[in-house]
Amino acid sequence: QRYKEKMKRLKKNEKDTEDQTDEEDSESSSTVDVGQISKQIINEENKGVTQTDGNSGILKATPEKQNAIEPLNPIIDLKMTRAKLLLSLIRGPKVYAYIRRHDTVFPNNSLEYVSETMLTVMNGCRAIAYNRSLLSGTNFMMLAKFVASYYVIAIGMRTAGRIFNPEYRRFANTLSEAHLHDRNARTQLLRYDYELFAAPVDFQARREPRKYFETSGRFTTTGNILYTTLRDCLSYNIAYTFARVLVYPGSAALLNKLIQSFLIENRRKLVVEKVRVFVVKGATRGVLMTREGNKVDTMFVDRRKQGGNGDILVITCEGNAGFYETGIMPTPLTLNYSVLGWNQPGFGESTGMPTPKQTVASIDVVIQYAVHKLGFPEDQIVIYAWSIGGFPATWAAANYPNIKALILDATFDDLLPLAEAKMPKSWAPLVEFIVRTYFDMPIALQLASYHGPVTLIRRTQDEMIITAEGTDEERLATNRANNLLKSLLRARHPDLVNSHSELAVDIWLSATPLERISMAKDCPTMSVVDNVENLTEQKRNSLIYCLCSKYLVDFDSSHNTPLDVSLFTIPSK
Repeated sequence: QRYKEKMKRLKKNEKDTEDQTDEEDSESSSTVDVGQISKQIINEENKGVTQTDGNSGILKATPEKQNAIEPLNPIIDLKMTRAKLLLSLIRGPKVYAYIRRHDTVFPNNSLEYVSETMLTVMNGCRAIAYNRSLLSGTNFMMLAKFVASYYVIAIGMRTAGRIFNPEYRRFANTLSEAHLHDRNARTQLLRYDYELFAAPVDFQARREPRKYFETSGRFTTTGNILYTTLRDCLSYNIAYTFARVLVYPGSAALLNKLIQSFLIENRRKLVVEKVRVFVVKGATRGVLMTREGNKVDTMFVDRRKQGGNGDILVITCEGNAGFYETGIMPTPLTLNYSVLGWNQPGFGESTGMPTPKQTVASIDVVIQYAVHKLGFPEDQIVIYAWSIGGFPATWAAANYPNIKALILDATFDDLLPLAEAKMPKSWAPLVEFIVRTYFDMPIALQLASYHGPVTLIRRTQDEMIITAEGTDEERLATNRANNLLKSLLRARHPDLVNSHSELAVDIWLSATPLERISMAKDCPTMSVVDNVENLTEQKRNSLIYCLCSKYLVDFDSSHNTPLDVSLFTIPSK
């Protein structure tokens, strides 16, 4: 009853205040605060609604529009603000650390620590239960109740911890303002390393026509519906359970969790500790949105102000277990190029799953970001890829033919031969169907559609992209970079290189560096390359040796060794 009486008195006072305001408005124009008017007439067309006092700079409501302005209720506005803050504390991302030189640890209280540990443990238990088929119908309801209660307790504890954490409240407020396109808030947000699922998007992909490639397969829909159904179901489950992790181990949740602290520290080092990178070159982290709706985590190092190689942008494409924090970015950085690194879908803080479709969508938005947001001309962009990164790199080269150059390090021509070499021979039909359906990577086909400068780097001790074990010579002979070179020569010089003349390519690939110098000492001019019909067999072979020397470089190393800086040279036409 006392509560009802207080509410009646409050409503009566508000009514008296409104009546008094209406009487004052009818007598003269009332001066209204600028902040209140901006809230009250935000949807008006500003046609006769307000006038500006030139002397005071105060906005005044015109007499004919005064009655249209309704005073806001500060109690409701305060409740809405608190509700938004509470929602941001409940759903907000985890903050890993500050990005600064010292005192990088983001303060967490005991409630936050315990709740985050509970959520991490539950995620691991959920994965184990799924893999061991513990989620059966008999105990499903009991597990559902337990899991729901568990999550409510954990999220409630985390929210309470964040409420009592002034640093997190400050971060949540900055994040909310950044989503409202506040430039100052976005600048402040760069000081935090946090989960990027809640980050504001810096650039969104434009929908433009693109070329897509696929390898022609021998599998078609058969009349046997039972066989087709079983094959499709089995291949789907294999592809999205262990096959995806075998092809892209960097997307495994366990691996990401184990190396998370390492990635966080390397991001901080890339931005902060290298003073010349942060101050002079301006390392910037960007969040991009693909056509598929995934967020791509990128890091851009700008060296254009230094001149020299800084005007050339090198876009890196990492391997199947590579991250831009720990990958191939240091090689072009050492040579003072501007560099843009990115993580594939499911790697690090990038969202999504590393399927061929989502991967090419990621490299597409990265190049659009480089051209339209960072301001690099397409002819000043070099794409540098390592291992399986050759798949998005060659797709990008085929769709952006005006790029300056393409460098492929330890890259293969097709995934299928490598998959068949690692799996039992009895599984060959199933392996082929899974690869062609879910992990088709026609690198050689995509490279054939690119006609610009390209360099292939073959690692002579590579243990990953070979199809047979044995002596060093036998392993080198089955390196799939050999097949990629042959495919490139056939595509660019069909009159010179064919199935009959590939023996000359094999001879050059197996030769020592000294032998190659003597084999390609008299390289003909480009006019001879364009007219090979009247050449003798010896001159044809000599020309093939010269072309092999132009396109391929050997690196005496294993698959995972960082590339020697002396081998990173941008090819010319």
